[in-house]
Amino acid sequence: MKGLKDCLSSLLKQKYFKFISGRNSVEECQAPSLDVEGSNPSTRSNKKGKNMKRITNFFRSIKYGIENLIRWAPTIWKDRDWDHWYLYKMLQFKLIQMEKLHRKYGHAVSSEDKANEMKVCIKLLERLINDEYGENVFKHHHKKWGEPHFDWEDCKDREGYSELHITHKHVNSEEDKKQERKEFSRLSKHEELLKRQDIEYLFKMMTKQIQGWWD
Repeated sequence: MKGLKDCLSSLLKQKYFKFISGRNSVEECQAPSLDVEGSNPSTRSNKKGKNMKRITNFFRSIKYGIENLIRWAPTIWKDRDWDHWYLYKMLQFKLIQMEKLHRKYGHAVSSEDKANEMKVCIKLLERLINDEYGENVFKHHHKKWGEPHFDWEDCKDREGYSELHITHKHVNSEEDKKQERKEFSRLSKHEELLKRQDIEYLFKMMTKQIQGWWD
């Protein structure tokens, strides 16, 4: 009983014990020191691994940063803060890069679908950037009335102001002029409608899908 009591007492004191073979007593030994400051080989190995990962990530960030500067340089160089056209160009370029990554290197099962969604947005942005809505809408109009000719004339009653006059080769009378103006007004509204539809489709697609564009 005395040996058992001594054993329990020593355990409470956080000592190390070793039972002696063939005896009923317990031999008390000095407990091994605990590694609390990284002297353990496995702890040192973990720290070394973390440091190597930080170094690797640092140099990888430099590599990606330089690649980004080179890739974006032409777009940034031509960028201006004037209007929506430059915003469309920036957005299109970004989506082109993302579409390539998801299509070639995507890990998700739906990567191809996400790339296709981006491709639709890229095409819509291309239409908005090229802004050929008017050319398509007015093609028949110009064929009927002739290509428009633009003349700026100084206003006689307002010094420093100019007035724009648009003429067409086949507009030969006041009746023709009224009809041409009526058709022009209708086609202008149709041009704006087509452009508005593409803008709404673009941002509706992005609103619906953009949070799923990750890999």
